[in-house]
Amino acid sequence: MNNNTSNFMKSIIVAVTIMVLVVLVLQTIRLVKRNVEWDEVGEEIVSKIEQNIKDKDYESANRYLDEYRDINDDVLIDLGREVKRGEAEENAKGKEDRLEILKKNISRKLEGDVTYSIIEVKYLNVTEKGVSNSPSIKELSKLGLSSFVKLVFDVSNAKKTRREKLWVMITGIDKEGFKGLVESSPETTEVIKKGDEVRFKLNHILDIYKSDNK
Repeated sequence: MNNNTSNFMKSIIVAVTIMVLVVLVLQTIRLVKRNVEWDEVGEEIVSKIEQNIKDKDYESANRYLDEYRDINDDVLIDLGREVKRGEAEENAKGKEDRLEILKKNISRKLEGDVTYSIIEVKYLNVTEKGVSNSPSIKELSKLGLSSFVKLVFDVSNAKKTRREKLWVMITGIDKEGFKGLVESSPETTEVIKKGDEVRFKLNHILDIYKSDNK
């Protein structure tokens, strides 16, 4: 029983050894063929990869590098490193470009021929009014010089309109309404600036500054 088991194990070992040797021989033959093939086409492939790198066509360059990844050639190794550097630079530049586009899209500032008008509170929807409650008649009657009120400005160019809420300090009151100085810094335009004088009426006032306003 022991002799049979021993002979069986020896047979297994011999079979495995033969299989390993066969695999190694086949791999060696394949590598030899690949190197012979590389000797024939290597110069052309290198030239194509160099052109791909020059054209920043890293996808095509990687296809060639992947196809000949089993070739141990210093030139190919160097080209592979150059492709990785190029891809990293392109990715970095792409991120910068996307960031610039994002910043441009996020920016609320309108360009070109920009105009503005002050909107009557009755034309604002609930979202535009925000947390502000329209001032009562009693509160409006107490307004005087140096009072702060919040107004809503429609800022427009040829393509779009944006609304912006700005605080204004009352500097004058007459039969036409109020005069005031803009105290906020507008985000949408430079047509209105902090310190500019504007005219408005009671129905333009969205909110009045109180000590508990934030």
